[in-house]
Amino acid sequence: VDVQTADFGQLNTYFVRADMTSLKQTLIARLFRPDVVLHDPGEAGTLRRAAAEIGIQAITVVAGGPHRFQQDVVFPVRSGLLDMLVHLEMQDGEIDSTGDSPVDCHIAYWLYTEQSGILEVYPDVGDDVKHGTEIGRLTNVFGDIISEYTAPENGIVLSKSVNPVSQAGG
Repeated sequence: VDVQTADFGQLNTYFVRADMTSLKQTLIARLFRPDVVLHDPGEAGTLRRAAAEIGIQAITVVAGGPHRFQQDVVFPVRSGLLDMLVHLEMQDGEIDSTGDSPVDCHIAYWLYTEQSGILEVYPDVGDDVKHGTEIGRLTNVFGDIISEYTAPENGIVLSKSVNPVSQAGG
């Protein structure tokens, strides 16, 4: 289990990356009771892909933002780790099955700016967005609009930029 937060200047909802074609990974991912289970077999060079290539089932748990302790993130991840250990019979105990079922997400992608500027992203992580809804705006330091961004389709926000200063490609 690889536990991560967002990169600097970003915030993530609580989600788990797992190869959902693997029943073992899907089950373990669901034990963490995240908001979303994202189908992702792992890119070449990642810890999860390297583990899978030698027959080790691995998932990546992603939550919160960097450089701070977030009890609302730490406690669910800790509970998921303990439930996983109980499920794998590595520890005695009961699995906590309370909580909502996660959303299964089979396709994910990120949107990027084409220019630098001051970026404001409107929806919060975990929010549902509808196709065509305005989700962000890039302005210059004088407030002139450079670009406006709309949701390209219905979906859920997994990650967002919270740093207003955006370089091209942010």
